[in-house]
Amino acid sequence: MSLSRASVSACVIILLLALGVPVASAQSPAATNPLWAVWLAIRSLQQQINNIQLVPGPKGDVGETGPRGPGGVRVVDSIGQDVGAYIHGSQAAALLGETPPLAMHDIGGTLVGLPVSRDGLVQTSGLSFQDYWFLHLTTDCSGDRYIRTPTPALIPTPALVVGTTVIYPTEPIQTLTFYSREEFDAAHQDLRLPGLCRALPGVPGSTERAAVSVTMDASALGFVPPLVLQ
Repeated sequence: MSLSRASVSACVIILLLALGVPVASAQSPAATNPLWAVWLAIRSLQQQINNIQLVPGPKGDVGETGPRGPGGVRVVDSIGQDVGAYIHGSQAAALLGETPPLAMHDIGGTLVGLPVSRDGLVQTSGLSFQDYWFLHLTTDCSGDRYIRTPTPALIPTPALVVGTTVIYPTEPIQTLTFYSREEFDAAHQDLRLPGLCRALPGVPGSTERAAVSVTMDASALGFVPPLVLQ
């Protein structure tokens, strides 16, 4: 059984009334054309949607910090291993005086300024024995080894390369009172071994600006010369 056009129009209007959608009067086109009534209903619903006020939800948690980017010019070795971000000679000299370029290498989460050349690590020159004596907070050279740092403290504080040994400071740099020091007779001594322990003169001791040091074998870095820029 088919429905007349008037019946269809009546059904549409009844449906729209049930949904709460305004409909046209008997004199409007919707009274005689059911498609017109549907178009009016769609337009009314669109207007209602447009008038909805969006309420933002609560702010989410901060995400994890992403990995450190590669930075600018890098130093790499002959097999492509990353040595570190490059600080060229004029910058390093301005910071440190006469010095080779530095490569900022990440060692266990600490950025270390390694003096480098094409042939690998550069031996630290112009040092007196006192420059690589270790300071201690105890009277018997036990506990952490501290090394003096420049004043003012530089960023970065460069590593010392003595023979096959690399010595570098860790954070924080502090002004502390020290009571003993490890002394070494010559630069060719293995600084990873204990030195001669001497008590520091003065009461209560000697106050120095220093940082806890790490001493490691240069071969542990695994660099394969020649080093190049990339």
